[in-house]
Amino acid sequence: MTSFQEKLEIEKLIEQWIQGRRRR
Repeated sequence: MTSFQEKLEIEKLIEQWIQGRRRR
């Protein structure tokens, strides 16, 4: 299992989601 890689991907997704919300 690659939880570290998954965590990194999730963090990237969260950052993008936050940026998108802040733009609005």
